[in-house]
Amino acid sequence: MKYYVDFAAESGFEYMLVDAAGFRGRHHKDDGRVDIPELVRYARAKNVKVWIWLGYRETAKQMGMRSRYLRSGA
Repeated sequence: MKYYVDFAAESGFEYMLVDAAGFRGRHHKDDGRVDIPELVRYARAKNVKVWIWLGYRETAKQMGMRSRYLRSGA
């Protein structure tokens, strides 16, 4: 993903987009996971802001899991 930050910086783009559906590819870890905090730090150093595109269904599912966890008192 840093490739895209570099491209944005070199092109004078203020933003770059991370699409959650596109996490598998040659520019990030083999398991499809992206270290978003590290990517944002890297982008900030190059004066590029990061937009993250998330699908509603997956986000809602994860928020539901979080709510159940917090209610459990664990």
